[in-house]
Amino acid sequence: MYTSETIPNKFGKLIKFLREFKEMTQEQLASATGLTSKQIEDAESGNEIPTLDLMQLVDYFGFDSERFLKLF
Repeated sequence: MYTSETIPNKFGKLIKFLREFKEMTQEQLASATGLTSKQIEDAESGNEIPTLDLMQLVDYFGFDSERFLKLF
């Protein structure tokens, strides 16, 4: 079923779910990935379009980037 949800919103929800599943704060995830807390916050809120920098989150959670992008 098609939804009007945007790619940044889907990406953000998934990243937030994975972070919370690992019981991490945004600050801990930022430290573990080399991103800033602001980048994590923006990604999770859907305010940030997934970029190569944010794909570090995908790698951190152990997803193959190509397979991950096919989710969208």
